[in-house]
Amino acid sequence: MTKTMTKTGMCAALSLMLMGCVALDQRIYEDNFAYSDSNHDGRLNQDEWAIYMQDRSVKTAKAVGYSDKALFDHKLFIKVDADHDGTVSKKEYDQFILQGNTNEYYKNMP
Repeated sequence: MTKTMTKTGMCAALSLMLMGCVALDQRIYEDNFAYSDSNHDGRLNQDEWAIYMQDRSVKTAKAVGYSDKALFDHKLFIKVDADHDGTVSKKEYDQFILQGNTNEYYKNMP
């Protein structure tokens, strides 16, 4: 950036950088889902969910009172599976990604 860049120009540049970050985050979430969906049916069953959760949510589990991460992962699967069909659809996964970024989301798990 130059010293003469206007405030509008700086805002536009920042906006482009932020859009790039959002796109990168979205790509990472898409890749995580695709990697975990080992049978490529567009849904995560409990075994595939376990693959997805393998290295995730250790701090969250402890923060919301779970010392047993496997139990936390199982209860979270039940919560994310909103239609209770035994799998997490891409739509349910996307909803989890949007809402699951606060400890509040994890209260009242089944």
